[in-house]
Amino acid sequence: MRFDLVPIIVASSPHAAEQFLKKHDLIFASRPNNRVAQFAAYNQRNLTFAKYGPYWRNMRKGVVRHIKELANFFDEFPERDMLMASMDTSATSINWIFSEIIRHSKVMKNLQKELEQVVGINRMVEESDLEKLEYFQMAIKECFRLHPVGPLLIPHESIEDCTIDGFDIPKGSRLLVNTWEIGRDPEVLSKPEFILERFIGSNIDLLGREFQLLPFVSGRRSCPELQLGLTIVRLC
Repeated sequence: MRFDLVPIIVASSPHAAEQFLKKHDLIFASRPNNRVAQFAAYNQRNLTFAKYGPYWRNMRKGVVRHIKELANFFDEFPERDMLMASMDTSATSINWIFSEIIRHSKVMKNLQKELEQVVGINRMVEESDLEKLEYFQMAIKECFRLHPVGPLLIPHESIEDCTIDGFDIPKGSRLLVNTWEIGRDPEVLSKPEFILERFIGSNIDLLGREFQLLPFVSGRRSCPELQLGLTIVRLC
């Protein structure tokens, strides 16, 4: 479709998301012009809204290095982790996860039982415990499926003409990935309601490698703080 003169593509299925964010990732790695971002993000020169190119690639490398340095800093001052969580968009995810789990008493009881078996009742959960909490991991995935941080990912822009699934897409087209719809795709999910067991024996993770679940995006524009944000959410 078109918004004024701009061609718009909406990817609303895992297959479509994979085409744009993996197979043709480089073509759709840029960002469109955005007046709000020009004022709020240094004329679109921050990591989120900058156009794709050498400047953005170098900045991303620097940001990843900086995050690693911060991780060492927070090892020495662990009480600051909660401060980061409150400032991060992870806080939104934490609120949704709490509210969803509280609504399901059976899930709450099973989570409590798993925590007591794996961690015990005499200490706090540590990062090394997280991978052992299998039922808990499924609960996190299901909450992200139902409540992505945003219903649409930040828009992408194509940097050259291309053809995808028989459609000719011109340079300068804008891509919107509908993560809300992808999480409810009837061709992938027979039942859209809150069901943790759907992830038993599944390869779907939270890293964007399987395009049925994209809480941190995927490809070149995936969140550089993915692991940090996910760890904060799970620990909280």
